[in-house]
Amino acid sequence: WHPQRVAEVDDSRRIVPEKRQAQQGEPVRLIVVNCGQSKHELLVEPADELGAHVQSMKEPAIGHHGHNNVVLVEPGQTAAMLLTFDSPGDWGMACHEPGHFEGGMQGVVDVAPST
Repeated sequence: WHPQRVAEVDDSRRIVPEKRQAQQGEPVRLIVVNCGQSKHELLVEPADELGAHVQSMKEPAIGHHGHNNVVLVEPGQTAAMLLTFDSPGDWGMACHEPGHFEGGMQGVVDVAPST
């Protein structure tokens, strides 16, 4: 059993809630619900790497292939990913469909150090 967190995405280019909590080393199942009419992707990365990774994933040759920290969610669908945060601090969440990241479709996972 893994703790679950739900994030909703929609066409307002927001991730709801924008801020999540997690514990370092604890596996968390992130359920992503697309309530909008367009597809969205949700990428989770250490916050200081997020912008560069979002930019590289726009390259057709790179895309999101081979990453276990991103899901594609079609309109009206739900997707899930299992994450284990290996370091404490702020981890970013973002959609990298064209214009979405730049339009503010971002959030944060505040990862507390393991006790």
